[in-house]
Amino acid sequence: MILRGLEVEQVRRFGDPVRLSGLGPGLNLLSAPNEFGKSTLLAALRAVFMLQHGSRSEAVRSLQPYGQSAAPRIAADFAIDGTEYRIEKRFVSRPAARLTEGGRVLEGEEAEERLQRLIGLEPGKRGTEALGIMAALWVGQGQSLVQPELSDPARTTVRTCLEADLGAMTGGAEAERILARVRADLAVLQDGRGNPKGRYRAAIEGEAEAAGEIARLDARRRMLEDDLAAMAECRRRLAHEDNVDRREKEHAVLAEARRLRDRLREYDALYSAACAAQAHAAARVEAAGQDIARRAAWQAELDGETARLADLTEALGLAEARHAAAQAAQAARQ
Repeated sequence: MILRGLEVEQVRRFGDPVRLSGLGPGLNLLSAPNEFGKSTLLAALRAVFMLQHGSRSEAVRSLQPYGQSAAPRIAADFAIDGTEYRIEKRFVSRPAARLTEGGRVLEGEEAEERLQRLIGLEPGKRGTEALGIMAALWVGQGQSLVQPELSDPARTTVRTCLEADLGAMTGGAEAERILARVRADLAVLQDGRGNPKGRYRAAIEGEAEAAGEIARLDARRRMLEDDLAAMAECRRRLAHEDNVDRREKEHAVLAEARRLRDRLREYDALYSAACAAQAHAAARVEAAGQDIARRAAWQAELDGETARLADLTEALGLAEARHAAAQAAQAARQ
């Protein structure tokens, strides 16, 4: 198989579509600074060949962008025996698979089965990677010493290759020499009861310690991934805040809000002045009402006194008339 190109979208740090091209026969080197995404591209390449599009395993979820639930999309162009192929898969949300073989297009499970036959793979357990000699020979970063999981046909292939190379050494004195050497080497690693000892025992104990350290580092990795997701969100928000058009619009809205605020303050001042004038007018109206009431009382009192004065004047006239009559009568008697 000759790899021609790789496309990824919504895969870890690669949110926008990215294409790796220029690949061909022979040795292909991928060189870039740290944190540029080389491991991500290799993980995507392995996933598009080894993982079923409907898988929801941890290996698939690890392909999603940090802190997001997007659907990773991966496509690879390759050639086998002069025939050009293209496999494209979408994971998690609306999963799909499409294999293009010349003018022939296969979809879904049919595409997965054809791909496995092309590169000699067998379906693994539900949600796991495919099995086969290619999966065993595909060594990922930091997995050089990991024992691959082989299917029966793959194991038979490996055994056949080894037997073909060692067939000339399986009999006679040479075989005895090899067995003796194996027993001697085994005695260094195990005691008579098959228990580990020496370097083998130390290696087992070291493996337990390494497992603990791996668990600690994995927890640390998850914390760092959370920090990276938070940093990405901060960058997104910062980019949103730094948008020139948005800032100009916000400044215009702010200026309009300030203008309305100043007008409201003017109206508030006018309203306060009107309320004060109203209160003053009401006080004057109340004072005028009180004056009117007092004047009405004074008028009533004046009318009463005027009536009394009229009565007294009339009585005085009568008294004066009687007095005059009395004086006249007295004068007549004299």
